[in-house]
Amino acid sequence: MRNSAAQPASLPDVRDARSAATWGIVPFLLSERSSGRIIEANGPMCELTGFTAEELRTMTVFSLGLWLSPSQRSELLNREAASVPRSGTMIRTRAGSQVPVIHGWQLAASDSAEIVAELVIDMSESVRTQQRLERLSRFRGVLSTLLSESLDRGLDAGFYQRVLQ
Repeated sequence: MRNSAAQPASLPDVRDARSAATWGIVPFLLSERSSGRIIEANGPMCELTGFTAEELRTMTVFSLGLWLSPSQRSELLNREAASVPRSGTMIRTRAGSQVPVIHGWQLAASDSAEIVAELVIDMSESVRTQQRLERLSRFRGVLSTLLSESLDRGLDAGFYQRVLQ
């Protein structure tokens, strides 16, 4: 049984969500709340995952990796009818790779079932930038050690070879 206190006074109509899904620039999909079956996906979602919209409609949000399990999804949707993209996860691509994303959702009303409008933001470039910054930090540490050692020991003939090994 759903926790009605967590639900907004009136859910947005699914027709509005479908309209947004067709033109949006953010990867976006609509799924059934009860099963997690994907019922619609926009172009950016197809580009991100490498799947066609038809292929995505044969899948669930669990097979994409957006949610860990049906119980985890149900619990979060009961607690929060809407979430800004903040939940970090990995989405599976057709090639079998994993793309880091942040995930948000909004419950929507439909004539036949409750729908979840789900969007993701690709964090790949952010992750790559963070990795570069970490490498730069390690490099700065090596340079700092190099400078300290050269000041302490002077510049004998084999100093740089020892440091760079």
